Amino acid sequence: MIKAFAIVCGALPVLAPSVQAAAPAETVGAMLLRLQEESAAPLVQHCIVRIPSLKRPLQDEYQKFRTRFRKATAPLRERIKANEVLSRPAPREVIKQFEEMDAQSLAQFKGGDPLSSCEKLKQNLANASAESIQKNMQSAFAQYTAAMRQGTPAR
Repeated sequence: MIKAFAIVCGALPVLAPSVQAAAPAETVGAMLLRLQEESAAPLVQHCIVRIPSLKRPLQDEYQKFRTRFRKATAPLRERIKANEVLSRPAPREVIKQFEEMDAQSLAQFKGGDPLSSCEKLKQNLANASAESIQKNMQSAFAQYTAAMRQGTPAR
């Protein structure tokens, strides 16, 4: 029994690349949602390192935010499929642009006063309502769609 298990597990690394290659590419809409949902993670991590006393409160607020975010964006996730631009696979260069913007935001955040920045982050996470999340994402979708229809880079 153990030998069979070892053989199956040993084959997984060989199978994994082909399985990954068959996985559908992330759509632009799904990428925008994912990046927004995860955008506070590096900020939260920075605050935890700089102000350890905020660790638990920030982690709790971030988890609550992520739960609200997923619930608030569920209807938007369904609408992505019907949108010609947002349902396309996310181009690597667009993903890279957004990652660069996130890195710039993190650098700017790190340059501020840690206590006030981290308290403000906690407050912003707590105050993000389902309605504000939906409006924010609808705006992001509209801006991205308009930029792509005009043929300009997403920034």
